[in-house]
Amino acid sequence: GIWLWFQSRLSLRRKLLITFSCLLGFKISVDHVFLFRVPSTTNLAGKVAMITGANRGIGFATSVALAELGAHCIVTCRSLSKCQHVVEQIKSKGGTATAAVLDLNSLNSVMLLSKYLSTEFPTINYFFGNAGTTPQYDLTAEGFENAFGSQYLAHMALGEFIVEFDQLVHAC
Repeated sequence: GIWLWFQSRLSLRRKLLITFSCLLGFKISVDHVFLFRVPSTTNLAGKVAMITGANRGIGFATSVALAELGAHCIVTCRSLSKCQHVVEQIKSKGGTATAAVLDLNSLNSVMLLSKYLSTEFPTINYFFGNAGTTPQYDLTAEGFENAFGSQYLAHMALGEFIVEFDQLVHAC
């Protein structure tokens, strides 16, 4: 169902663009995290950033940093209570954020989040496909191998749904 529809909608150009953007963004964040400093004049007020896996690690740090620069962050993870914890942390530092549940083991969850985003946020300026898990040698809801399905296919589907709703400005 959803996977066949998703495959039929993707052009080769979009597949390559989203894949390259995600790979390049990950490479930069891992190799240059200590070398890059955000200029003090950076102001992201009025911008919206969506971060997957925002409840801990790099996703949490990215969410807090973007909020400190003025961006409204959409923080996603599998648990609403964990997302709410991140939102509270951001709000305690004067930022703004929205919590949203996203289970990357289910393309249906990706589609539901995409529909919610299309109604609540006319534009998403930055998309950080950060979430990842240790391979569990299990299958996703659609029958794909867990690591491939949740770390690649689901992020690709989310990016495509956002592009389809004409929301995405930058993918990282």
